[in-house]
This record gives sequence, structure tokens and C-alpha cells, in this order.
Amino acid sequence: MGAVSQPVLNVSLPEQALAQAPPTASSTCGEIAAPLKPEEQVYAKSAWQYFVNNYQQNTGFTNSTGGYPSGTLWDIGNYLMALNSAMALNSAPLLNLIDQAEFDARLNKFLTGSSGLKLFENALANKVYNAATGQMVDDGNNPLEKEIGWSALDVGRILAAFHVIRTCHPQYADWMKGIVDNWQVARSLKDGQLYGATVLPDNKTLLVQEGRLSYEEYAAR
Repeated sequence: MGAVSQPVLNVSLPEQALAQAPPTASSTCGEIAAPLKPEEQVYAKSAWQYFVNNYQQNTGFTNSTGGYPSGTLWDIGNYLMALNSAMALNSAPLLNLIDQAEFDARLNKFLTGSSGLKLFENALANKVYNAATGQMVDDGNNPLEKEIGWSALDVGRILAAFHVIRTCHPQYADWMKGIVDNWQVARSLKDGQLYGATVLPDNKTLLVQEGRLSYEEYAAR
């Protein structure tokens, strides 16, 4: 097998991309083309019920796993993708997972919670947050006095989710742009690769290259 080159991140930074006018929803976010099969309806309802069961009203986020109020930006992005999918599936007969009012209420709460997150070194989101409180935590969901760093891969995931929302629901584009404008996304890019940050025992910040192949390519895109 031949060598596979690393992805080159010669793309606009997200805050620059979000400054551009989003595409119209009608051009890219159509209705479901074919009715869901009965078993597919069961799958969709079951998948959405997970997010309903693990929803945190105070923050607008969901738990990373059942009953465990912790989450990374990747987990938070998962919920945003699920929320968009649940709304899109409303066009499937007999499904109606959520209506427009619930979608807007959930997304407003989510974006409000995202706007209030404390950032690592006032630059990028901490690796983990308590999903119920929005407080920075460590990998064991314990409160922190100092942040533990950021994940460039997780930042990529939430930016992908933001892009889906701004495309399908452009009325929220300015709000999401305001959130990303407060992030120093450029700190996660170095020499054409993605870099996360971790904190050493002496409290110094160490940049660490993140991702290989599919994960890195996804986040880079």
C-alpha cells in the first residue's frame, strides 16, 4: 500500500467562512424524498428519544452517554446534528419527532448555553464540560480550577454542526457567527495540521498534533 499524505489545511478559518452569506435553505435542505419504512421509523424515534431522555434543561446540551452529565464539543455537536435531523424528518409521514416551536426553543437554549461557555485561556472550548451546568470539568466530570486544554478534532465537529444549522436554518447564522468570533480557531492550526492543547504538571500549555486520516480529514474539512 502506498503512503497516504496528510491533509493540508489550506482553507479559510471558520470565522471567515461564517462571515459569508449562508446558502439558502431551499437549495440544500429538501424534504425526505421517500417515506420511511416502518422499521426506519422505529430507528428514528428510538435515536431521538435518547436525546430527549438525556437533555439538560439548564444548558440546552445533552449527556455524552445515558445518565452521565458530561460532554465534549464532539458530544455537543452530536446533539445539534440530531436536532437538525429530527426537524428534517418531520416531512416523513407519521413521524413528527418535533415541531417548529420545539426546534426553535431547543436551538435557542443550545446557542445560549454555547455562548456562555468559559474558554480555555479565553481561546477555545475546554475539552470537557458538565452538560447539566456548563462548568468546565476533567475527564472524570470533576470541577476544575484550571482548564485542561482543547481538542482540535472536537472543535471541527462543532463547526461542522454549526455549518449544517446555518445552511438549513439561516436565521441562526448571525448568532453562531457571534459565538465563533469569540474563538481563536487559528491556535488549533500549525504547519498545515490540527493541534490540540493539554496542560502539563507545571501548568504550561503543550500543543499536541491531533488526528490521523479520517478524523483529521473530517475536522479539517
